[in-house]
Amino acid sequence: MLFKLASFIGLLMVSYAASSATPTEAVLPEPLTLEYALSLADANQPDLEQAIADQPSDLSIDRTHDDSSASLFARKRLYDFGRTSAAVDAASAEVSSQQWRVTDARDVRRIDIMARFFDVLLSDLRYARDYEAMSIAFVAYDHAVDRRKLGQLSDLDVAELHSRYQDVRRRWYESTAEQRNSRARLARALNWTGRLPAELTSPDLKTTATSAPDLEALQAQAVQSNPSILAARERVAALAQRVNSVRAGYWPTLDAEVELSAYARDMSGRDKVRAGVVLDIPLYSGGKISAEVAQQRAELRRVQAQLLARQQDVKIAIQELHGELGVLRIQREEAKALHDFRDLYLDRSRLQYEQEMRTDLGDAMTRQSEARLRDAETEFAIALTRARLEALVGKPLAAEKAGEKK
Repeated sequence: MLFKLASFIGLLMVSYAASSATPTEAVLPEPLTLEYALSLADANQPDLEQAIADQPSDLSIDRTHDDSSASLFARKRLYDFGRTSAAVDAASAEVSSQQWRVTDARDVRRIDIMARFFDVLLSDLRYARDYEAMSIAFVAYDHAVDRRKLGQLSDLDVAELHSRYQDVRRRWYESTAEQRNSRARLARALNWTGRLPAELTSPDLKTTATSAPDLEALQAQAVQSNPSILAARERVAALAQRVNSVRAGYWPTLDAEVELSAYARDMSGRDKVRAGVVLDIPLYSGGKISAEVAQQRAELRRVQAQLLARQQDVKIAIQELHGELGVLRIQREEAKALHDFRDLYLDRSRLQYEQEMRTDLGDAMTRQSEARLRDAETEFAIALTRARLEALVGKPLAAEKAGEKK
């Protein structure tokens, strides 16, 4: 138990030391990678604060006569019918429970960083798409103004193109704002108060497997290794031991006592050494122990219910993510087909443009950008879904494997 406690305190002290260094003291790499962003997940765990107060008692000594003496009294508990061992086991289980809660919180934070990182990449792709669309719409409108002067287009035609340009221009401003907002959310997830790098590197997720293990196997694994379930299970064990410890108050205690004394005057009846065994049998507690046992049992039942509810919640979450992953597999095939079609369509439009035929080259370019965005949305969604599944079954996302094959 002491080893577990020391390990846990060490973990918190390391977290505190990491959090004491403000983010502005360091510089993020340019461009920022997902692996590096995830490595900051443990940089600011909640600080550990503890206050210990000790107030010694003062003794008044009667010095009227020179009949002073000094005594050293020692008492050692020999047996308390399991009271101490139950309390120690309860404390050990509480430490384990807290360690699992820290693990769960760390997994949640890493996934949040991952999601915010992907949001920035997607906002950049949307900005590129909307800027391209706005540029094309402006060129079409500007060209229409010139053609109206030549009498080739009516005011209605120009007004339609102007309205279309203003609509696309508004969407570009929205995507510009989203670029800033997504970066602010990523900075918040990283607990970063300085300037974020202007460029982020998109991880290579094309090799990420889309197949998922059997649903029932995932759920069974989660019951055994999900951090939040394990934390609740350790909490149940701690409360069960607390019930045993409190209930042991009904039982006697056996202590060994030793007293060593020194006297200014030797007198009959004064022993320099005394030793004995004391059996303390509680006869009446006034209902105090019964009330404490009832209180601990009620808390135990509440935490047991929480454990069952958490197991069900985790199973449902795994089922939902498992289903989402199946849909995303189909979406990936759809996105690939769309991308292939847009590539061929753009090639044809470029050829027609070079042959000075009537073409929709600008529209083809915009649609290809849309297809690239669809690809990225699908790949990022698959990566996030798999990361959430792995965290639920007790396989936390490692920073160094964020962009590797799962």
